[in-house]
Amino acid sequence: VSHALLDAYFTAFAETVRPTPLVDGRRLMRDLGIPAGPTIGRLLRLIEESQAAGEITTAAEALALARAAYEAG
Repeated sequence: VSHALLDAYFTAFAETVRPTPLVDGRRLMRDLGIPAGPTIGRLLRLIEESQAAGEITTAAEALALARAAYEAG
């Protein structure tokens, strides 16, 4: 495990490991018209991973990512 990763884990946990969610399941269901179910959980994990990696930073980006992933199957 890299020193940078360990350092980020202990000094910036909230920003890198468990950032504040950009959207929640209710918003995904409402904005994308997706029914409740395991797909919502998969999309939330995708959003969380992308956010932690710094690939997305806004709710709009999170919704766009989720929409693209949902439509791609």
